[in-house]
Amino acid sequence: MLYGQEFAEAIDYRHGLHGYVTDFWALTSSMNIAVQEGTYNSAVFLPRPVITLEPEVYYSDWSFTRFHELAHTVLRDSGIGWQLAQEADYPEQYRAWIEAYCNFGAAQFQMPNPMLRRVLSQYGYSPQAVLALTRVAGVDLFDAMYRVTHGFLESDARRTAFLTQGSYLRKAVTTNAWFPHSEGDRIPEVALTLSGAKLLTLPLRFGRNRVLGLLND
Repeated sequence: MLYGQEFAEAIDYRHGLHGYVTDFWALTSSMNIAVQEGTYNSAVFLPRPVITLEPEVYYSDWSFTRFHELAHTVLRDSGIGWQLAQEADYPEQYRAWIEAYCNFGAAQFQMPNPMLRRVLSQYGYSPQAVLALTRVAGVDLFDAMYRVTHGFLESDARRTAFLTQGSYLRKAVTTNAWFPHSEGDRIPEVALTLSGAKLLTLPLRFGRNRVLGLLND
C-alpha cells in the first residue's frame, strides 16, 4: 500500500483518542459521527460525517462492514484518500485502493494496535496469534487471519496466513508475498509442501479437519 503505514497510524491516532473502543455504536457516538439506516452502505460528508447502513448491516451482529464505512471517514480526514486519487492511473484502480484501505481500517478498528501487540508479544506471528484474536476481539477466523497477516502495514513485511480443510486450500491472505497456491487447490501434505509454515490443527468449533498455517518470511 502506497501510504499504508501512514493510514494505519491515522486509524490508530483517531481510535486512541476514544480509548480504542471496539463497540461500533459507542465509538461513532464518541466520534460525533451520525449513523442511520439507509438503502446502501456509505459514508457521506456534510457539516459532519454521516454513515448510512443497509438494514441487514445496521442490525447485524457482524460489525466489519460498519467499521469499513467508519474507515472511509479517517481516509478522507487524513488526506490519504486525496493522495491516492492523485496516484491512481484510472478510476477503477482508485476505487480498488480505497476499498483495500478501508478493509484494513475495519480490521484495525475491530482489533486495535494495542490488542494486536499484546497478542504478538505472547505468540509472535503464528497461527496461535490468529486464534487468540478470535477469542479476545470476538471476530471470525478470516478477519483475524487478515489482521495478523497485514500487521502494522510494514513495507518490508512478507506474510501469508492460510487455512486448509482436508487436502484442500480453503483461504489464503498475503501481504507483500507470493503464495504458490490458489483457494481450492489440493495440498495433500501441507507440512511437506509448505515446509516453512507454522501449523496449528484447529479445534472442532472451527470445522472438521481444518489446519491454520502462517508463513512469515
